Amino acid sequence: MAKISKAELAERERRFAAERARIAKQRALWDALPKVTAVYDLEIAMLDRAWILLDSAKCEEADAILEFLPEHSVTKLLGEFFDDL
Repeated sequence: MAKISKAELAERERRFAAERARIAKQRALWDALPKVTAVYDLEIAMLDRAWILLDSAKCEEADAILEFLPEHSVTKLLGEFFDDL
């Protein structure tokens, strides 16, 4: 296995931090939605779609959906999905 240089490691950490910040912004927008039935229904539909995508080995597509949803919902879905494997 090739050793990662300090510069490459720093670059990866920078990109990962930027990714976390982007996801936090998306989730903040979700959290700003009103707490109404339609938003709950949308969350359930998005979780269902993500499950189908994961089941079809379309992980990047599922990830794109899951980035918007509350972290506790995503963690629960992923825990249930990967527990089933």
